[in-house]
Amino acid sequence: MLCTFGNMLFIFASVYILIEGLGGHVSFWLVAGLWSLAYFITLIPISINGLGVQELALAYFFLHVGSLSAATSLSMAVLIRIIFMLASLPGALFLPSILLAISHQKKDPTPL
Repeated sequence: MLCTFGNMLFIFASVYILIEGLGGHVSFWLVAGLWSLAYFITLIPISINGLGVQELALAYFFLHVGSLSAATSLSMAVLIRIIFMLASLPGALFLPSILLAISHQKKDPTPL
């Protein structure tokens, strides 16, 4: 639970820093609340991995509740998705070698 709490703090901090970098001003706790609300809306199973739903929810909440401009809200939502995709990309690069090692292990089991 502490790891999850730390992860969420880092996500909130990165969104807060990104918004500040884009020229917007929102309190850290408002970022935490709006992100959490948008996350729960993303769980509605109408798209794969919440693609598009998360961006729309984030842009809407930060535009109407956070009082950011439309450009800042939309830019933040898209940039957050891109950052998450780039963070998961290294796993895709190592996946073929991991699958190859698993298949070799299944073919040639060595007794311990």
